[in-house]
Amino acid sequence: MSGTPGDELDPISLADFEAIAKATMTEADFELVDSHAGGNVTMERTRAAWDALALLPRVLPGAPRAELGVEVLGRRLEMPVLLAPVGYLTRAHPDGELAAARAAATVGTVFCIAANPGQPPEAVGAEGSGPKWLQTYLFHDREETIRRVRVAEDAGYAAMVLTLDAHWPAKREGRVRRRATSGHAQEAHRPSADAIDPASGRQPYRVLPDPARNWADPRATWDDLAWFRTLTSLPIIAKGIMNPADAVGCIERGLDAIVVSNHGGRLDNTPATIEVLPEVVSAVGGRAEVYLDGGIRRGADVVKALALGARAVLIGRPLVWGLAHGGRAGLEMLLDILREEIEMTMMLSGRATIASLDRSLVTRLPELPPSYARA
Repeated sequence: MSGTPGDELDPISLADFEAIAKATMTEADFELVDSHAGGNVTMERTRAAWDALALLPRVLPGAPRAELGVEVLGRRLEMPVLLAPVGYLTRAHPDGELAAARAAATVGTVFCIAANPGQPPEAVGAEGSGPKWLQTYLFHDREETIRRVRVAEDAGYAAMVLTLDAHWPAKREGRVRRRATSGHAQEAHRPSADAIDPASGRQPYRVLPDPARNWADPRATWDDLAWFRTLTSLPIIAKGIMNPADAVGCIERGLDAIVVSNHGGRLDNTPATIEVLPEVVSAVGGRAEVYLDGGIRRGADVVKALALGARAVLIGRPLVWGLAHGGRAGLEMLLDILREEIEMTMMLSGRATIASLDRSLVTRLPELPPSYARA
């Protein structure tokens, strides 16, 4: 396949973009994007969960084409696919976050810059005409938390995305092994001085970095979430929600939207996000907007998520794959392909508008015998 938009072998699916990214990016950078936690149980379950849902099409959609526009936090978007926060997009292309912001503006959607970007959020905030969100955490240093909010306000960001599930390191074994073979083993494994067990005087061996040095504060409580709400009048989106009770807790503290997300499989042995989406939507009861990320690889996946109650979806890894294929142009191409697949799925399902997508469109397939399993 080509690595330059416009060649005759341009990609036609998100899987093609993934293959290009793997061939284009350095092995270390691709591993950072591609890695999953533990034994990859959640990763494998995620694709199986999407595939286990089928569409029950109707005929006679009654329109010449599908209408993909959707309103998100009061803004009209041209498609229900948003660009999720992914760190250091400059790993995929030198223009990184700037290219992503430009592409999002061109296709009419939202770009969310990560808390650890490859380019300054102030510069990205001024790039492109589309709405942009800024991701942050409840940091150990609460003054740093406040500073990030002020950056978002001053740089014209439309909302804050508060990620709540990153307060402990994940065991992404590929990354750990890469550190061990690249001369950074001591940095990765050495415990901090206060990790000494006071009873035995022993420093336990750690495969992962010391959690005490993480940005996100594991001591944070629901009171801290309520405090964060007081910092700004910008809409606040809670990301990393898998439990309906947590969704309700966020709403009770004044947050405006929920992202059903397992942080790319940060904790292994969790359900796929599409499996818990209906329960979260039911618990929210229309009091906040609900979005979803995790494993979106086809336009049909987007349609299934919207039918089960999501207002929109976010893509993370595919965002990187698109940038790896020529920066802004490659990402726009990927989003155009996804848009075309969404439109095709809707029209062939007899649903010409986003509003017409409901749970009657989706059914769970019975498990097939092993002889029918995919190769």
